[in-house]
Amino acid sequence: MDEYAKNRLKSILMDYHVGQVKAIHKDELLNEVFGSVALIDKSNNNIYDRSMRAMIEHINTKESGMICSDPSCGYWWAASLSDGLPAAQKLLDRASTQRANAQELIDNMRHHFGGQLDFMHGGKG
Repeated sequence: MDEYAKNRLKSILMDYHVGQVKAIHKDELLNEVFGSVALIDKSNNNIYDRSMRAMIEHINTKESGMICSDPSCGYWWAASLSDGLPAAQKLLDRASTQRANAQELIDNMRHHFGGQLDFMHGGKG
């Protein structure tokens, strides 16, 4: 992980974008952290976007960060519990949906394959 970029990201949000009302849109933040080169590839899966998401996850989980996001307004550092909780709840809702989708996939495979694991192809039983 690029420590300089991570610290720059954290500093930009903590110094200028505290509270959802001061959120910064993703493209603006990418430009601030990495420069205009980060805006060439407009996909959500470009190297700079992925890197920024990884840095945000690291800051929030390993450095007691409070970086929030919402597709409608962008990224911000939580100003209060009420400012950040809706963003955290959206993450929980998304995780619940992904868990339910994964369980459906498992159930579909068990139904299709009769609940048997294929030991010949790496199944563990």
